[in-house]
Amino acid sequence: MFRSQTKTIGGRGAATLFFASLHFELLGDAAVYSLRKENALMKLVQVMSTRQADPDEVADALRLLRHAGAKSEIDLAVERVRATGPLEALKKDCKQIVKNRSKPHMMRAAELRILRAGADLMTEMEARDALDEVCRAIEAGGAQSLPGTVQLDVVRLEPAWLTASHLASVAGQDESVSDLLLDAAMAGRQGDELWDKAVGRALRNIDWENVSSTARSRWREFFGSNPSHMPATRSVFEALTRQEVVPEETALENLEAVADRVNSAIAGVAMSETEVAASIEIVRASLAGIREQASLGVWSFRFLDPADVAAALILFADAHDLWNDLCSFLTDPRVQRSDKSGALDRLAYGPTEIPKDVEAALRRQGRALLETPPTGFEEDSVTPFPSALRFLAGRRFIEESETFSLIAQLSGSNDPESREEASRTVAALSSSASTSWLLTQAMQLSHDSEPKVRAHAARALAMFSSSASDFKETAERRLVELMAEEGTLVPILAMRQMRQSANVSDAAKRVIGVMAEHHASRTVRREALLLLGDTQ
Repeated sequence: MFRSQTKTIGGRGAATLFFASLHFELLGDAAVYSLRKENALMKLVQVMSTRQADPDEVADALRLLRHAGAKSEIDLAVERVRATGPLEALKKDCKQIVKNRSKPHMMRAAELRILRAGADLMTEMEARDALDEVCRAIEAGGAQSLPGTVQLDVVRLEPAWLTASHLASVAGQDESVSDLLLDAAMAGRQGDELWDKAVGRALRNIDWENVSSTARSRWREFFGSNPSHMPATRSVFEALTRQEVVPEETALENLEAVADRVNSAIAGVAMSETEVAASIEIVRASLAGIREQASLGVWSFRFLDPADVAAALILFADAHDLWNDLCSFLTDPRVQRSDKSGALDRLAYGPTEIPKDVEAALRRQGRALLETPPTGFEEDSVTPFPSALRFLAGRRFIEESETFSLIAQLSGSNDPESREEASRTVAALSSSASTSWLLTQAMQLSHDSEPKVRAHAARALAMFSSSASDFKETAERRLVELMAEEGTLVPILAMRQMRQSANVSDAAKRVIGVMAEHHASRTVRREALLLLGDTQ
């Protein structure tokens, strides 16, 4: 911008921190950890901004992040690589880990994160080799701590359990990992919430169709002999095994117990009138407590979302007595956004009818709800409030012209998060409307540089391509182009949306057929096979 002040430092090649890192490596200085991270991040910025990223360079950046112990940066990097590619880079680093970090004392949380992210890119044999290494690490106490740090046993074991459960299906070892987690559950102490939730999170990744009835019965016997032990893990097991465990009608004492019971109701296990009545009182008290704190200028981040639990009770347990409480909560300007967004998004897609008096109140307060500002503790600063926009627009509580204006405001932002919210909103509205301006927004957002924006735009295009609108062919062409992307996010979300419709074009089927055979991701191949099976 100011040419007279331009200064060039260094040579004519690409900027690099390699030699600075090497200097500290040779000195044995601890500062090398931070330089490895900076070197990796610089490499990722340089490589991922090109049209075709070099898999070797990306794999090297992932290796540097592992050696720096940069866990949060690893999570962000692998999320990006999985979404947009190159997938070969992630697979290559997984191979390096299995080959070079094969001793339990060398397996740290960083290596486990990479193996977890790359699990569905492996062959069955590769996944078995990786799982063997992870199981040895579990026997040795879990992920090894970085030098000079001390961690709780559960903090070291959880990433190993999670990685084992991700590798299990690919390796064909779901039952053995299920037994491993059952042993972990039995070893947990009564009332150890961290241990309970860690086992439950790992259990979610098991493919229960590949677990024998004998192994499942061992879990049922464990829960039957310990009815109050490991409640979070029990809730996960009940939800995933589809009514194999019918919850006993017991007194619900807190919000977590209510949430566990609602999860069972969502899976199809009906709640009794006594359970619904008790749940309503617990949720009502939780909502009132949050409002009272907010009136005093006190806000908190919480593990469970009472408003979302309330919405789920209304949708899946016919707890209509909660409507007025939930309406007052959602329209209270002092309550922070994060306490409202889950309920608003759930109700936006829910099929239930809203009582007339509640609908009238929401219409009156719609403008204020859209303009709800974030509190100083919330990271979400997108305006208008996206969840409120999806709810109000989906329920037709605001005019279409205003909806168009607000979505345009979001999609025209420089902030990627705003554009992602615009894309999510377009996809949500496309399920019930096929207007030309929605397609225009979807087409524009489908060319965005952010994979999450393109993925939700692909969902909208999938709905347009299955409709009888005049824009069917245009949507089909762009959808086929999107599904040919190397990453996983866009094709997975597009195909899951297409599975809800029986109208899949021949061009899309050809692309899906190629993905079913040749895509690097096992998840993408499975989704493609499921979609082809549904449309035959």
